[in-house]
Amino acid sequence: MPATKKVKKTKKAKPKPKLKSRAAERPKPVGVGDAVRMPTDVSNTFRHYDPRQEISGLGAGVIEGLVWSIREVASGKLVPKTRGALSGYVLEVLHDRTFHPQFSGNVNSGGPKGPTVASENPKWVRIRTLLQEMAKSGKLVSQASGGLTAEPFVTLLDGWRVVKLHAEVVEVV
Repeated sequence: MPATKKVKKTKKAKPKPKLKSRAAERPKPVGVGDAVRMPTDVSNTFRHYDPRQEISGLGAGVIEGLVWSIREVASGKLVPKTRGALSGYVLEVLHDRTFHPQFSGNVNSGGPKGPTVASENPKWVRIRTLLQEMAKSGKLVSQASGGLTAEPFVTLLDGWRVVKLHAEVVEVV
């Protein structure tokens, strides 16, 4: 009888499982003083602001602003930064229109010929820095606590607009 070669059985290689990136799983944390944006196609469940509204010929576009306060929904406490899922947080955002001449006073906007981009306004930069410093030192304020009508903000702003948003709908700029 002729010799036969033994043939090794080959197993089909299983596809390697795709490793999920941990960065993709974890949302980027949002901190007090961060500049954020909310696209108009996201529904604002608090209904304090209608992004479709057009004022003075300027389309509302997106809500942009500075994070004024972050409240943890489960405990009701103010926190300096989000951790984990953003669905557990509510933000108060100091609307960028606070710094535009069409919607605000001369103090906020830098006068009638102030910058048209809010982030270029010296008041925007000053308030952002102040909010970040206060958060680092544990001094957290919110609109509900009267933070906007107390020092040091009462002398920095002569009018303002705060929008409440769910944290998961914003993106950090």
